[in-house]
Amino acid sequence: MTTDDDDNLTDDQLLEMPTEGMPGDLSRLWAVRANASHTREFNEMIAELTGASSSHRMIFSDQDPVVKRRLEEEAQRRAAQEMQDYMDRSDCLLARIDDQERVIAKRRQEIEDNALKLHDGRRVYVDGIQYRDENGNILSGNARDEAAELHRGNPQASTWQQKKDIDDQYAAEERLRQKVLADRDAVSRGGDVTAASDNLTAEEKEFTAQVEAKAAQAPTDYGSSNYMADYGDEFQISTVPAFTKAASAARETDEQASETESQSATVGAKKASQPSGQGALKLG
Repeated sequence: MTTDDDDNLTDDQLLEMPTEGMPGDLSRLWAVRANASHTREFNEMIAELTGASSSHRMIFSDQDPVVKRRLEEEAQRRAAQEMQDYMDRSDCLLARIDDQERVIAKRRQEIEDNALKLHDGRRVYVDGIQYRDENGNILSGNARDEAAELHRGNPQASTWQQKKDIDDQYAAEERLRQKVLADRDAVSRGGDVTAASDNLTAEEKEFTAQVEAKAAQAPTDYGSSNYMADYGDEFQISTVPAFTKAASAARETDEQASETESQSATVGAKKASQPSGQGALKLG
C-alpha cells in the first residue's frame, strides 16, 4: 500500500486495520489513528451526555453523569418532601398542644376561683384536715382558723390535690411543646430530619396519652348545689334537711291533734244541748 493509498483510507478503515498490516510510514499512520480514536471517543461522550446514544461505555451506571444527576435530583426531592411532611406534622401537634393548654388553663382558673380566700388575699386549698396556701405551705394559728371557718361556708372548696394535678398537667404539656420546638430548631439548622421525625412520632403518642388520661378524670361541677349528684343514685342525699323533715312531721302531728280536739269538743257541745229523756221536767 502506497502513501497515496494511505491518504485515501477513511478514519474507520485506519482504526480497523491491524498493526502488522499498516503501510511503511508508521509515525504518520499512528498519528492519524490516535486522532481518529480521540475524535470517536469525544463524539461518544457528547452523545452520552445529551442522551442521543443508547450505548454507554461506562463500567458502572452510577458513574454516568446523566444517571448521577437524576439520582441527585431524586434524593433532593425526597429530602424536601420529608422536610415538608415533618414540618406539617409538627405544626399540627403544636396546634393541638395550644388547644389543650387553653382547656387546662380554663380548668385551672376554675380551681383557683373556688379556692378559699383569706382576708389578706391568699388563696387556700383544702388538704385533708390541713389547709395549704398557693405555695404549698401548711397554715397554722389564726390563718388556719380563718380557713376552717371559710371551709364551713364552702364545703366544696378546691383541694390541694386538684391544684397539684392541674398544675402538673399544664407543665407536662409545656414540656412537650419545648421538645417539639427544640427538634424543629435542630432541623432548621441542618439536623437529621429522619431522627426528628422519629422523635415526633414518640411525642405524638405522648400527647395522646396525656389527653386520654385527662379525659378519664371527671371534673367537679362547682356550680351545682347538689354536688353529690355526680356519684349516682346510690349516694344521693335529700335536698330537704333533717330538721325540716322533723318540723314538718311535728306540724302534721299538731294539726292532727287539733283536729281531734275540735271534733271532740263539737260532739260534747251537741250532747250538752240535747234534753235528757225521761228525767225531763214538764211545764204545765
